[in-house]
Amino acid sequence: MFYSPRRFSAFVHKSIIFLIFGIQFTFCSPKVTGDGSDLVAFALLSSENTFYSHSFSLKGPENNGNTNQTIAPYFESGLYTITSLQNESKFPQRVTLYNFSIKDKNGNLIEVVSSFTGVLLRDLINIGGKFKPFDKGKDGRATVVILEGKDGFKAVVSYTELMRTTLGAEMLIAFEKNGALLDANSGSMAFVSKGDKNQGSRYVKYLSKITVTNEWLNQSGTGTTSSFSITGDIVTPLNYSLSDLQNVSSFQSIDFTGIGPISNSKHYISGKGVSLLEILSKVTLRNPNDLQSYYVILEATDKYRFTHSYSELSNTIVGSGSGTSATPGVIVITEFKKGLGGDYPNPPASPSNYTSCSGTNNTCDTEYIATISSEDTAPYGGDVSSGINLGPRKMSWLNTIIVKKAE
Repeated sequence: MFYSPRRFSAFVHKSIIFLIFGIQFTFCSPKVTGDGSDLVAFALLSSENTFYSHSFSLKGPENNGNTNQTIAPYFESGLYTITSLQNESKFPQRVTLYNFSIKDKNGNLIEVVSSFTGVLLRDLINIGGKFKPFDKGKDGRATVVILEGKDGFKAVVSYTELMRTTLGAEMLIAFEKNGALLDANSGSMAFVSKGDKNQGSRYVKYLSKITVTNEWLNQSGTGTTSSFSITGDIVTPLNYSLSDLQNVSSFQSIDFTGIGPISNSKHYISGKGVSLLEILSKVTLRNPNDLQSYYVILEATDKYRFTHSYSELSNTIVGSGSGTSATPGVIVITEFKKGLGGDYPNPPASPSNYTSCSGTNNTCDTEYIATISSEDTAPYGGDVSSGINLGPRKMSWLNTIIVKKAE
């Protein structure tokens, strides 16, 4: 992806490695398995660098010895090779994605790839890992997936991003590139995310480890908030009040409408907010060149939590939305109005029915800070019904934003 130390190191040692393995190949024939994969891997390794990896591990949260796959938590760690990913009895769906333009962080084109073929990351975790999230067994809203290459490069995907947005259908553990096995410049397997605006930002070569981790806390307490703090792996912690966010000289106000549900048959109807990405732009990260390895934990006063990967906020439609008031992306709400609007899950006939705060069972909330993520619309778990679906990443009483770097 980038011209980073991992690429430079590979370039410097390329000739030496080629010579050493060329000599070994001449005098010592490798042991070849029935499918010839060892010979292919050996040839690829001999042509490139020491970062080449023949397998990757899948590791999940501790499940305290639980072996009941019908209840949460449950996870099955394992080791995966090309052969295991090609096992149709375990992974019946093989996916090919086309037309990749791999660029560095400055937008410079590095590589054009006509196609990648492999297994969807969400299938690997949910089918291979048999994942049952810690978060009440529902939707893993506080779960993140960390993908690491043998060269140490890491990228983060939030579980909700993977399962509840359009991005998940184009996140691939690839073992073929342009119709052939990956070359040694990419490793035997790699991670690609086609939905990223810069498809090179989370391109993990030499894939060696995938770790599923959970940031869920037990909920306790309630309360409204008129301010929140930003902490974590940042140079200076920050604090913002509701009035700070409403200051149009500091933040751009975003209108939204017709998003729901919240709970107890209530729906967001209209309001204003600020992009979470704009708020985070005020923060100085300790490692600003590694945006793809960061994720963000949003925490309410009652300890309710969910996560966003930094990449989905800064490099996909999830963070920015599609430009309409119904799809504003991820926003921190500064003012909204809500109403019953009929029996859940049927929304009111028109948002105009509830643009006033004075109607029966209608409320205008301006005393606390909330959040929504308008692109979490895929039908998986949580609050899903009849085409109106806010998803699990909605929050009242925002109290803390924690910016975290994957370890």
